[in-house]
Amino acid sequence: MQLQTLKHGDAEVREAVCSAWYAEHAEAFPGLYWWEFAAACGSSLPVFALVYLALQPRIDARAIDSTVAAYFPNVSAVHILLDYFIDQAEDLEHRELNFVACYPSSAIAVERVGRLVRATSERLRALAHGEWHEFVLRAMCLFYLTHPKVYEQRLDRESAAVLASL
Repeated sequence: MQLQTLKHGDAEVREAVCSAWYAEHAEAFPGLYWWEFAAACGSSLPVFALVYLALQPRIDARAIDSTVAAYFPNVSAVHILLDYFIDQAEDLEHRELNFVACYPSSAIAVERVGRLVRATSERLRALAHGEWHEFVLRAMCLFYLTHPKVYEQRLDRESAAVLASL
């Protein structure tokens, strides 16, 4: 909710406001750019992972904590960054803040998102039923990175490079 309020604020200051918001939380989530943190805050996937856990016959606090730690910020950031990746042209046209466009270059965006995908995969494999969680990551990457918008925007090479991170 807070992300939506900040992200859709005044275009003149929304990036600075989002950056200041991350600065308040940076100690807990080091190594991220502010837009990666903001992206992570926009995903509902951690909720679904917790619902999956709740459906298991037995769970313990460690499983809950490790699932939350794997899904936030990692899975969440990948989810929303991939969504923004395919929406770059549309967001530019509508003057919407696009977190992928915040990277200094396309090459850096691909490298950072690829790094997030690899780190996410490692975290998910370490979870109980890691193969299920990893399937979610792979399916999500395939969904976004083979979407028709990728080809319409000529983002084929970038998409292939991120997919290679899997």
